[in-house]
Amino acid sequence: MDFAVGCGYKFLNGGPGVPAFVYVNRKHQDSFTQPLWDWMGHRAPFEFDRDFTPAGGVGQFLTGAPPILSLAALNAALDVFADTEVSQLRQKSIALGECFLKCKEQYPMLRDLHLVSPREAARRGSQVAFTHPQAYAICRAWADTGVIADFRSPDLLRVGFSPLILRFAEIERAVQKLAELVNHEVFREPRFQQRLKVT
Repeated sequence: MDFAVGCGYKFLNGGPGVPAFVYVNRKHQDSFTQPLWDWMGHRAPFEFDRDFTPAGGVGQFLTGAPPILSLAALNAALDVFADTEVSQLRQKSIALGECFLKCKEQYPMLRDLHLVSPREAARRGSQVAFTHPQAYAICRAWADTGVIADFRSPDLLRVGFSPLILRFAEIERAVQKLAELVNHEVFREPRFQQRLKVT
């Protein structure tokens, strides 16, 4: 791999506002130019030189002042990964996704949730997405039962699987709650139809 970027919020469980991360293979670090120049990525940041001279290696990718409180939260979140191999996380996230899909098949009332993620687990990340005309309201009603999913306009309901914190029993309960609210059309209640600023 030569380049990768990631979200410290979702991928590293750091919570909202934590920094993102970048990976640049060593063979490219001195030849690649970071397009977002900032004083922390400068070779000598406290010289306040008018011309930007990038720091050597991956240091040039630093931008902005370090968000100390967010970094503290991220540092604590990273402790959870200390004794875990990434391959173990991937295996469990696949198993959680497969569990969700199998549980969903047990409920005929969920047939109108159409899978748009690849069915083949190796071709998708740690989430599955479905289309439904009432995806937004379903997402809100599901959250009201304690299950937090994600809505993306215009009609996507996304379900993520965090392998460090989710258990298979929780997946089964989440699908059961989804089936109940769809079966009773709870999502049609006006309070779930109202669009909020954050989805």
